[in-house]
Amino acid sequence: MDPNTNNLIRLADTLSMREMDRHAIEDLGISGSVLMENAARSVADWVEENKLKNDPEAGVVVCCGKGNNGGDGFAIARLLANRGYDVSVVDAGQAKKRDAQKNQSLWEKFGESASFPDTNAARLIKEADVLIDAIFGIGMEQAIEGAYREWIEIFNSNKKALRVAVDIPSGVSTDESHIFGVAAECQQTISFQTGKPGCFQHPGVKFSGNVHNADPASYTHLTLPTLLLMLRPEVHVSLNKTSKLRVAPACALGRPT
Repeated sequence: MDPNTNNLIRLADTLSMREMDRHAIEDLGISGSVLMENAARSVADWVEENKLKNDPEAGVVVCCGKGNNGGDGFAIARLLANRGYDVSVVDAGQAKKRDAQKNQSLWEKFGESASFPDTNAARLIKEADVLIDAIFGIGMEQAIEGAYREWIEIFNSNKKALRVAVDIPSGVSTDESHIFGVAAECQQTISFQTGKPGCFQHPGVKFSGNVHNADPASYTHLTLPTLLLMLRPEVHVSLNKTSKLRVAPACALGRPT
């Protein structure tokens, strides 16, 4: 076996991630709201441990879209506010997904939101010490235009803030070397279950910063053959000494990474 397989990073594309969610919800009986809460907690824990413990007065602004990525963001905001931190939300209006709607309603019991493009929303983003990008998640298929483009551009203009992406930076293609017109420039990305190919390829790698994996569904109970069967389109990559992306078939690996 190639000794470099010890350095491989497991990646999964959009179809694989959706299958993982389906498996967790339908086969294992883990509700979508539990997955969302676990995902949010992993981000809240990382931000607290790596920023807020040493700078508890820092102002946090969570940017929440209308989908499940936005739902993660509302839950992150609630968890951090419940721990006593200064948290605000900038949203896109009413969430569209059921679990996201639940977390938006819960957040409203903890704090207030400003809806972009309200002028107060832009001010909050520009003044934040920590910005959390939960606008768009995996599976984007169209260019970001209009108010969403302006929102991300203002997000990127705050160079003093720690900028953290939830699962994947908004505007970065999950599966390919592609940016959807504009993308959130983040120093850190908290990726759920596995890394996403787009975060490890040019130009997406420039927007993703350091990528950390979290496991909201706790797949550690699965054997390797079960996991690989469930993730048929999955690829593994490693960065060699010249920083080139090397792809290996998942089935060629003898153990999980």
